[in-house]
Amino acid sequence: MQRQTIYWLSHGSRMVTAAFPSGTEQISHPARQLIAMKHSLIALLLVTGCIVGLIIRTVGAQQTDASTEKGILREAAAEKKFLVGTMINASSLKNSLIKETIAKEFNAGIVIVFMRLTQPQLNQFDFREMDSAMQFASEHEIKLAGHALIYRLTTPDWFDFGPFFCGGWDRDSLDYVMKKHIQTLVAHGGDLFYVWDVINEPFTSDGELGRSCWYRVLGEDYIANAFRYAYEANPKALLRLNETFGKDGINAQKAEKYFAFIQKLKAQGVPIHVAGIQMHLEAQKLRPTYVEEFRNFLRRAKEVEVQVHVTEMDVYQGPQGTFENPFEVQKQVFKAIMGACLEFSHCTSFATWGLTDKFTWLKTRAKDSYPDAEPLLFDDECRQKPAYFGVVEAFQENKSRK
Repeated sequence: MQRQTIYWLSHGSRMVTAAFPSGTEQISHPARQLIAMKHSLIALLLVTGCIVGLIIRTVGAQQTDASTEKGILREAAAEKKFLVGTMINASSLKNSLIKETIAKEFNAGIVIVFMRLTQPQLNQFDFREMDSAMQFASEHEIKLAGHALIYRLTTPDWFDFGPFFCGGWDRDSLDYVMKKHIQTLVAHGGDLFYVWDVINEPFTSDGELGRSCWYRVLGEDYIANAFRYAYEANPKALLRLNETFGKDGINAQKAEKYFAFIQKLKAQGVPIHVAGIQMHLEAQKLRPTYVEEFRNFLRRAKEVEVQVHVTEMDVYQGPQGTFENPFEVQKQVFKAIMGACLEFSHCTSFATWGLTDKFTWLKTRAKDSYPDAEPLLFDDECRQKPAYFGVVEAFQENKSRK
């Protein structure tokens, strides 16, 4: 019976074997050398294949681990069953470092759905930005906020709205267009969107309803109807009235009129669930009482039975020379606001208006821009700033929320 030499090597979960005839002592010396060389070559190829396979599997495992790793901020928020978010837009999804940072550090995202972007022409909807954000969110278990369904400053040109003329729209026609727009976007967003800014900034600085064309043609009821239309499209989504209350703290007079209006809507059965407070703050302007002013805002929201979301926070660090350590000051502002929010169970979400200082809107806005602004949690290279750790510390130091 002919004997065989068996080569066996581990290759993943399989055993790789190779059999070769023995009895080579009957073969001439040169032939034995040739056979030995062939055996050695085959064995070398088998070993090499196993090593390459091992390397590929190891690298693949490392990549998988990296893609599922969660950052300190996201983990801290998850422990409190809290949502932390930032903006997700087309430019951010083209930048691999920004994408990685968002996926790692945030469990919520803001998607810009301004009408001039999503319905640039009558009845012509453009969902490309929404769809990109929705795909990214579904891949990384991120909940989305739609900003904003109706916003007086982002109405498309085809409406022909102006300061003195409202394009010749009659009440029924404009209401129909508003309803169709709202319900088309909300239905398209589906369950990935946990909240919608139904109306953004409808109030003036003194707390009166602004006289936009939406108001002038449809009357005050346009706000109530917008919320009703959104609710019809998705009864499971939270609906938010988003507003700004000052750079130096919380304008108490405006806040009171805002909550009185929410209370009025709720008395009419309007489905409004969330008070959105933007929080675009400037460190050099803040009143010493700004944190207590925010607590008063939270208390008032509890009285009218709505949640509170901090929707667009950034903190300008002040002009050069204002503070000895401006980024420590900035850190304490972020920490104080986050800490106050966590004291109240109905404060359930916090978002920054952008991810990195490099792309902050404060540098490029048309009015009162700050070219030196560095107002966010991450620097130009997506590195964590002191402000980031201020927010994390607020989570870690809170003992009342579980």
